[in-house]
Amino acid sequence: MAFAAKSIFAPMNLVTGGFSGICIMIQDITRPYITGGVPLWLSNLILNIPLILLALRIRGKEFILSTAIATVIYTGWLFVFPEMNLVEGDYALAAIFGGGLVGLGLGCIFLAQTSTGQGVRKWRKPKLRFGQSGND
Repeated sequence: MAFAAKSIFAPMNLVTGGFSGICIMIQDITRPYITGGVPLWLSNLILNIPLILLALRIRGKEFILSTAIATVIYTGWLFVFPEMNLVEGDYALAAIFGGGLVGLGLGCIFLAQTSTGQGVRKWRKPKLRFGQSGND
């Protein structure tokens, strides 16, 4: 997900959902004032800290621990990956490759049964028996 945000979406100014999209907008808006704009990792960290603290207060330590770890790891990868434009000028290709990478990243997050703190709740396998619908 961090690779897609930093190497595909941000260079093309394609805004994604959640804090990643807000970070891309902040970076683009601040480019005239700061060389390269505010880094994605910094704005992501600044935006997530208050929400993690609020969730910690409301939901408790067990609920928020894995989300905080995943958010720190995502922010770390935003810091580590170099900024490069992999799909220069082709918005369709950027959307397809970026979406595929984000989907792969979200799949890994769901397999770990955690969240990135960006509105994604923990996924649980539904407990349905054969022949039952989800409305029963």
